[in-house]
Amino acid sequence: MSLTEQSPADRPFLDDRALAAAVYVLHLIALGTAFTALIGLVIAYLARPQADEITRTHFTFQIRTVVIGLCYVVVGAVLTVVWVGYLILAWWYLWSLIRSVKGLLALNRRQSIQNPQSWMFG
Repeated sequence: MSLTEQSPADRPFLDDRALAAAVYVLHLIALGTAFTALIGLVIAYLARPQADEITRTHFTFQIRTVVIGLCYVVVGAVLTVVWVGYLILAWWYLWSLIRSVKGLLALNRRQSIQNPQSWMFG
């Protein structure tokens, strides 16, 4: 057996694309329960170093979605006192939904995220 061949026992159970898809699904579920976003954050952070170039952009995009989204939620929660916070929270919800769906569609087409460092939609 050569160095590039892997036995069935050495291959991962889920490939990088499946992990990235699972993280997107966790982010979508997190729109109802925030706990799954933290699970997705940990998975993306741990899987990113070994991922191929395309899925690495997805993992970076997913990590930034959680971190930036947390900033939106904190600022929005604080500003609910003056009612503008509700607009910020509504924006966060829509922003998170669009980022997750757009990323999932790009992953399905085997495309990378064009700008994973973006604050908007990549």
